[in-house]
Amino acid sequence: MGCGEFKNCEFLDRIHCIRQYTFKSSTGRSAFQATGLIPYNPGIVISKLPEAVPLATISQTQFFGTPEGIPLTIASLRTQHNELINEA
Repeated sequence: MGCGEFKNCEFLDRIHCIRQYTFKSSTGRSAFQATGLIPYNPGIVISKLPEAVPLATISQTQFFGTPEGIPLTIASLRTQHNELINEA
């Protein structure tokens, strides 16, 4: 089955065939397996995450910031954004 141009009426006439061709139980099973849901395997997702610095090595101030450093207006947020960009 190829893909060509469809007019709306032709598409609606063929939607049942398209669904049968596309939505197969094997597609659903392989998607669940690829994401580690069935059979349950969280290692699949974890293996794709980038390495992170353990939180124990980051002080709470570095991670959460200080209350006085939280921007309260859009202008102060933009200023803080620009300062962070310039530091990088």
